[in-house]
Amino acid sequence: MTITRRQFGVYTGALGLSSGLGFSVLGSRSARAQDIRFEASSGMPVKSISYVAQDIAIANGYLAEEGMELEIINAGGGSNLRDLVGSRQIEFGVADSAHPLKLTSRNRPAKILLSLDSRSPLVSIVIRQELYDQGIDSLEKLAEWKRPDGSAPNFGVTSLGGGQHTYLSYLAEKKGIEDRFTWLAGGGESTILGGLSTGQFDAIASMPNLSFISKERNWGQVVFDVSDDQQWADAFGGEVPSTVGFCLQETIEENPEMVQAYVNGMYRALKWLNESSVDEIYEAVAPLYLGDFDEETIRREIEFLEPIHSKDGAVQKDQFANLAPILFREMTAMSEVSYEDAVDTTFLEKARQEYGG
Repeated sequence: MTITRRQFGVYTGALGLSSGLGFSVLGSRSARAQDIRFEASSGMPVKSISYVAQDIAIANGYLAEEGMELEIINAGGGSNLRDLVGSRQIEFGVADSAHPLKLTSRNRPAKILLSLDSRSPLVSIVIRQELYDQGIDSLEKLAEWKRPDGSAPNFGVTSLGGGQHTYLSYLAEKKGIEDRFTWLAGGGESTILGGLSTGQFDAIASMPNLSFISKERNWGQVVFDVSDDQQWADAFGGEVPSTVGFCLQETIEENPEMVQAYVNGMYRALKWLNESSVDEIYEAVAPLYLGDFDEETIRREIEFLEPIHSKDGAVQKDQFANLAPILFREMTAMSEVSYEDAVDTTFLEKARQEYGG
């Protein structure tokens, strides 16, 4: 999905006003939006409802009211997004927190500006139905199983070294079974589901919609569910800043007012998400996704994500401490980054002062 700056006004009007949810704000903020204009681009790895906060920031007019015209870029993968931000082809990114931390660890200092959720929605585990029916209903049991040729189970993730691989290899490492799987790049939705349905993959890392489809078509069953509070806490210690908004330190130094406008709009979107029903969220974002997903899938994913959204956008030190062992280890080849070097809290603090919370 790409929204050009020329299209931005039409996009905001069509989605915000026609939905009945994103009314224009009159008065001082409206005047400010006319006086100060920021043109910027923000990227996401793939088109996904997981990044709905940014969609809401545009659809409900929050960024426009902050004086910002934002172009949304589908980067076609996390590494591509990281390269776009790192080379300053775009100003902002919305993606897994590993991306700004990788930039920083590779001498391209970046800062997390706010967190959009409290756990990764992308790392549920689905085990192939045939194996599940045999009683293989956990990661540990799968680790003991061998394929007919004696090889280790094939575990499909979107990309090797990506967020799914990072989180789930950590979980396997924590259980002492990291070497019991063959990790394979499964690609996008159609290819990874195809691999599960044909037996190429014995398990897959699953986004919400893949979990729904796998169960409905009897291709597999969820054995680790990220929406289960206890399962998540046992696996990863508690809340983590998973999906985040970020930019380079250079961008902050050169244009702090633009960064503040971006954070204000995103923070307002988070507040709206936490106060809104599934129906209201659906009405706001459906025009973006109906060409790719059916209504039921969109609604179910919104409902799945609702309790995961960050309540206030904050990245707390204890959340970062839960994240650190997942990311800073031999598998990722990432140098450790401190909380202070990773997170800039000043913009979010100002947004909360202005808009409450």
